Amino acid sequence: KYDIIIMIKKSIALIKGYKMIQSLNGIWDYRIGKGAWLKKQIPFSELCVGHSECRKYFDLEHFDDTILLKFDGITYNASVYLNDYYLGKMLPYCEYTFDVTKIVQDKNNCLFVEIEDIDASFGPSEGWENYGGIIRDVSILYKKAFYINDVFFVHSLINDYKDAEYSVTVSSSLDKYRVTLSLDEEIIDTYTANEVNIRTIKNIKLWSPESPVLYTLEVELLENENVVDTYKTRVGFREFKCNKNHFMLNGQDIFIKGVCKHEMYGEYGHTVPKELIEKDMRMIKDIGCNFVRLVHYPHSRNVLDIADKVGLLVSEEPGLWWSDLSSPQIQDESLEVLRRTVLRDRNRASIAFWLSFNECHFDEVYMTAAAKVCRDNDGTRLVSGANCMNDEDTKKYFNKCGFDFYTMHPYSHAFARAQKSAEILCDKPLLFTEWGGYHVYDNPHLLLDFMTKMSRLYHHGDDNGALAGAFFWFFAELNDFNRGAPACIDGVLR
Repeated sequence: KYDIIIMIKKSIALIKGYKMIQSLNGIWDYRIGKGAWLKKQIPFSELCVGHSECRKYFDLEHFDDTILLKFDGITYNASVYLNDYYLGKMLPYCEYTFDVTKIVQDKNNCLFVEIEDIDASFGPSEGWENYGGIIRDVSILYKKAFYINDVFFVHSLINDYKDAEYSVTVSSSLDKYRVTLSLDEEIIDTYTANEVNIRTIKNIKLWSPESPVLYTLEVELLENENVVDTYKTRVGFREFKCNKNHFMLNGQDIFIKGVCKHEMYGEYGHTVPKELIEKDMRMIKDIGCNFVRLVHYPHSRNVLDIADKVGLLVSEEPGLWWSDLSSPQIQDESLEVLRRTVLRDRNRASIAFWLSFNECHFDEVYMTAAAKVCRDNDGTRLVSGANCMNDEDTKKYFNKCGFDFYTMHPYSHAFARAQKSAEILCDKPLLFTEWGGYHVYDNPHLLLDFMTKMSRLYHHGDDNGALAGAFFWFFAELNDFNRGAPACIDGVLR
């Protein structure tokens, strides 16, 4: 009976041309400052201009109980208006959803976005090329009166990693829902719940870089046994944790072999086509990496989709680079970006840990708050920050603020600095979140020396010095006119 009802509903939807999502991508009006209106393809990335404005007229393709307006990401700050009604502000790289049910019209709606880039407080950085714009998709979501706000999938591996326990928490104004877990279109488990249920799955297939097995999780929200909303995603069963001064994946030691990667590509800026992202990620996998550090801001869902699929562990961070962590505004805005990123991506198989900053002077208040934001919204993953301060302060503050492992950027023309860090920071895993850079650029002998000695620190490390992994800076040459030599030469990050 249930299957017949669903088939009828789908048939009616097809006849009516009903869609749950209406894309607002395409040609918008665009102007810099208060200049002349031009035509602009959305999403877009442009080198920062200061103040710009984007305008889109649109009709609704359908009407439902609830109409939501969704932005997948802008840079760097934006104010949003619909039909002259102020909806709110947006911070960079994050998803924002506005309930516009009482504001939107059947026809001739005017969506207006003011963008600030150069003067944004949590905005441009000297660490990478800066692009302002509506850098990701814009859409209208059609929902019933009751709909799913969020789903949190939590699991643990048991019985010597052969089985798993999992639970699904659903955020909605209705509390009854159906959960279905399937693998290759075969249903593994299904149940109807009014609250969180802990379920056990036997003979689980684990996700790893060597075997990135993904299950499909579907949640159907029920009102009087009728499905009023559906959430669908891919999930993986895996365990990433610390073991003394090493990392472990699914009960086995793993040495992190990674690269750092921006979500930028030539003239595309942050608006990188999915096929180019996948090309890069597969190339990274093919050279022997098991991890990509996504620097230094939240990347798009496309990047995470591909990492899940091809089997690359990843980390994410909120967009800090030599930032003033003592500034209340920088603290508040970066913590909000971090919070939204954790909520967006915490169901991902590929996410191993969260990094709360990159290369900033330590601030105990911020570091403690960042660790709390991560754990309050995702108690399943490790937390740290990407760091280049001195070893003694690193040991003090990382422990005091509750970070799970140490990091260091031992840039040098010799290995002595890296060796010293490994000897001092040895009671937890030590991860070189960056190494290499211009010191080893076009210097194969020094490159080989670093790699050989890092390998020894992993294989022969002990309480007097060990290494758990390293990210090479950088994966590939990249446009960057912000910085000069030696990091960048003629507008290219070497």
